[in-house]
Amino acid sequence: MHTNPITKIAVYCDHWQNGGVEAYLMNLFRYWDFAKLPCELVVSQMETDLYDAELATLGVVRRVTLAKRYRSPIRRILSNLSAMHHLLATGGYTAIYFNLSNSFTMIYAWMAKRAGIPVRVVHSHCAGIRPGVTFPIKMMAHRMGRFLFKPSVTDFLACSELAGRWMFGEELFQSGKVKLINNAVNTKAFTMQPDERIRIRAELGIKDKWVVGTVGRFAEQKNPFFLLDAFRQLTQIRPDAFLLWVGEGELMDSIQKRAQEFGITDKVLFFGTTNHVASYLWAMDVFCLPSRFEGLSIVSVEAQAAGCMCLISDRVTAQCKVSDNVRFLSIDQGVEPWVAAMQNAKRVCEPKEAAQQVAQNGFDAGATSIAVQALLLDAVQHAEGSQEVAY
Repeated sequence: MHTNPITKIAVYCDHWQNGGVEAYLMNLFRYWDFAKLPCELVVSQMETDLYDAELATLGVVRRVTLAKRYRSPIRRILSNLSAMHHLLATGGYTAIYFNLSNSFTMIYAWMAKRAGIPVRVVHSHCAGIRPGVTFPIKMMAHRMGRFLFKPSVTDFLACSELAGRWMFGEELFQSGKVKLINNAVNTKAFTMQPDERIRIRAELGIKDKWVVGTVGRFAEQKNPFFLLDAFRQLTQIRPDAFLLWVGEGELMDSIQKRAQEFGITDKVLFFGTTNHVASYLWAMDVFCLPSRFEGLSIVSVEAQAAGCMCLISDRVTAQCKVSDNVRFLSIDQGVEPWVAAMQNAKRVCEPKEAAQQVAQNGFDAGATSIAVQALLLDAVQHAEGSQEVAY
């Protein structure tokens, strides 16, 4: 493969935290050919050091645009716009790969165009805005951003059909210009290890428990109060029920307080974050994701690769079903259907077979990383008028 020696790509993510976008990007970097396709990670703010050691080992250069935190979201946005303007003008990038959740942030693609960066790729990772008092304002900004800044995008990507329609609109999605990129995982690393399941359950003191679990941020989008209420009712039916909760976030203290009010703190483990998610998924008997909305949940793919029986909200795209071990449930009919499903959830297929299904359905990280790199290279070459290359 021939590449232009001045080619340099920026991979952008807003808040670098322990979430699905970060997991997706780490899976890309683990299979990235940095010698052939130099790239830097650009983030606005650091919220976690979870991946720092691995990024250093991989040799990923990371640039943080905001050196401090801002109480005012308006000041934060304005400061980041100024910082991004400077970086895009001076960074020497041939392409920038934006990983975004709403259309207003496509303003960075508009800025990149003004800075003379020929390739401006936007990848949609979300399919909604969390509810709250600012929801109408955010929706107005989202719609305005789609209208104003979409013309500055050269290549359109999305993790699902819902995410594509959300970011770019129905007309563009129907035109066939939006390419779907799977939120893939390292299926080999997540394939069930029975001995490790036994070890981790013994270590956590849950070897004889019926373990319900989830992995994700404590945020409104993830519907954590719904899950806790469903689990509380499950404990009244199954005294051996135990909730393993991996993650952190702004609602964590409120959820812990609610668990105390329910009198179930001895049946819940708030584990926090880990870079060994697979082990804790293996410890679970049933994985739950009652989200209000998702682009395409990467943790749901990880849970399937790990062999969990997965109960997933029907607000989540059906494209996340990449094995037989998935059942979709409504969050509009209350917690009762979830309680019943948690009570005796059974795998449809064995863990190793589920991991194979995930890979066969196109959700293996190695293949996805190669595909994304090839797409970026092709876009760069097209913009520069270079000869066609094979990756």
